[in-house]
Amino acid sequence: SIQRHMKAQHALKILKKTNEMYKSSNDENIKPTLFTYNVVIDACAMCNGNSEQQGAALKIAFAVNKAISAAKLEQNSITYGTLLKAAGRLLPQGSQRSDIISAVFDKCRQKGYVDQNVVKSLEQASDRNTYYQLMQVACDRNGHLHHETIPKEWTKNVKHLNFTKRN
Repeated sequence: SIQRHMKAQHALKILKKTNEMYKSSNDENIKPTLFTYNVVIDACAMCNGNSEQQGAALKIAFAVNKAISAAKLEQNSITYGTLLKAAGRLLPQGSQRSDIISAVFDKCRQKGYVDQNVVKSLEQASDRNTYYQLMQVACDRNGHLHHETIPKEWTKNVKHLNFTKRN
């Protein structure tokens, strides 16, 4: 079994190998898909280890995110939710984490991929102030989120919008 702090490097190695195989064979059946890239980002998010190892895993997650665009694919709500999860798990609380989370969420919002998974990941990854700052338009005076007030622009590319009421 792979050591948990090495998951990101191992997943990246598999992605690179798959990409090389695809490029040398041009076999569409082995071309990495968005799902493949998202799985690698998730492996990064699950990395345990010291702050240096977690920092390396976060760098890999964002490099893989860049590779999605380079592969002429488009990130989706799973990509953004997983990047939020990675930032929340791999960075200590503070301004750097808040800035990265804000940047990822802004991109997600602009692209119209805010779904229940993204909102949940945002809530878990960020401190209260960052969360309310980003979700302000959809929250009431007490800070409670009202899914029906999330701007339609934010969700325009979500295939199955399913915000369920939570107690």
